[in-house]
Amino acid sequence: MWIGMAVLAAALLRLIVGSTGIGLEAEVMALRGHRLVLGGLAGAMLAVSGVALQGLLRNALAEPFLLGLSTGAALGMAVAGVVGAEGGIGAGGLIGAAAVTGVVYVAGRRQGRLDPFTVLLVGVVMSTLCGALLMLLVQLAGPLGRGAGLASADAIGQWMMGRLNTRLGWSTVAALLVAGSVLYVLLRRRAAACDVAMASPDEAAALGVALGPLRRLQFVAAAGLAAAAVWLAGPIAFV
Repeated sequence: MWIGMAVLAAALLRLIVGSTGIGLEAEVMALRGHRLVLGGLAGAMLAVSGVALQGLLRNALAEPFLLGLSTGAALGMAVAGVVGAEGGIGAGGLIGAAAVTGVVYVAGRRQGRLDPFTVLLVGVVMSTLCGALLMLLVQLAGPLGRGAGLASADAIGQWMMGRLNTRLGWSTVAALLVAGSVLYVLLRRRAAACDVAMASPDEAAALGVALGPLRRLQFVAAAGLAAAAVWLAGPIAFV
């Protein structure tokens, strides 16, 4: 309760106080409100994605960046920006996250089942590889790049540090909110099964939980939410 009240107080304070001081003008508060919504939505998506992965791997340290989902999404978005496909940055992030998810899912299987330890190892390798390719893109883009958005080394570097994507309009934000809400509802409806799946695979199967479809849902939902969060605020690690 106290944490919730503190978050609400900080959000209200953010609408009033900015980098240049206190301001109550409608335009200023609209800009701050836009940033507040972007940050809150990105945080919520990272939280749900992390919970899905922690349940999937039975590991409290699992999160999208560690498994390469966030880094894969960041790489896909950076590639779209560097080649000049500014309108396809979101799609690039989704493709990048989906590609890494596919690799981790296939390589992390042992005897037809997802092995949490193997998934974690493969995820760390993919995260490191995607991070290295991102640094290569920074060098190839040059300091000035071409065009706007993620087309220059400076832009990619700032975005990698975590930067709210204020270029997103309200229609795009609303679409991301709807998509994230659908994934959340799908996971929430399987909450009881996710709890049971925290036990060993044999115990979960004995209690009637179909682990295959549940694992796929957790993986797909985590990847989609991670890609959306990266589009909103850059690749943020370990929330």
